[in-house]
Amino acid sequence: MSGAPAVGSLSIAALFQGGHERHDAKARPFGLEPSAINIVPLTHAHLDQCGRLPLFCRQGVRGEIISTSATRNPARLVLLDPAHLHEEEARRHHRHGHRGGRRAALFDTVDALDAIDRFGRVASCGKSLKLFPGMTATFFDAGQILGSASIRLELREDGQQRRILISGDLGPSDRPLLNDPAPPDDADIVVMDTTYGDRDHRDLETSIAEFGSALRHTARRGNVELTPASVRVECQCMVGLRSVVMKVSGAGARYPERCVAGPYCSVFAIFR
Repeated sequence: MSGAPAVGSLSIAALFQGGHERHDAKARPFGLEPSAINIVPLTHAHLDQCGRLPLFCRQGVRGEIISTSATRNPARLVLLDPAHLHEEEARRHHRHGHRGGRRAALFDTVDALDAIDRFGRVASCGKSLKLFPGMTATFFDAGQILGSASIRLELREDGQQRRILISGDLGPSDRPLLNDPAPPDDADIVVMDTTYGDRDHRDLETSIAEFGSALRHTARRGNVELTPASVRVECQCMVGLRSVVMKVSGAGARYPERCVAGPYCSVFAIFR
């Protein structure tokens, strides 16, 4: 629709994964004039959705980031942790004198804090939020992680109306600690996240049985249980699920549960 202000696309805020050879691709300008981005509506606090926000700020984006209240604190963890890793990687690269000369961090802690400061209005699921004259956004519970949402943009101009739905990541139903997805029932255009679009997830009962089998095997061998998890909200679900498995699946001896990394402990505090 003509004359509409620029709104940051959720897809371009993603920090895609890859090795060192992808560094330059990640740092490449994203195709829009940074100063033209007024608003970045954010679906949820996963690195593959919000990871380039610090880079946006470094490149000159000064727009407002809008999300649910439950997305803000996890986003702070998700942005600060990789900023530290990028800084460490750049220092290591310089220290060991890798070929190709010095390599700057993709973004640093200052950029991450700048992005965090850009979080503005808070969206409530099911309630329309005015972005500009003739443009509103409504967030709907996506049920994937704490605070995750699908976002429907509604644009009105010259008597015309268009509804654009940004799916975000949709979670399965009947997950512990999280609401079921509650997407809207109408949209003219759907921009769909398809990371896992071609596979079926196992049901919760099957996952509990598999997890319990692994715990029983570990207990019988007298080994140590080591469950890797990234600095994301799912680690809280994993700890909660582990407690359920220990009680109902006959997994054997209880292991002490300790949170050894600061970011993980912060995630637990967010849930509480």
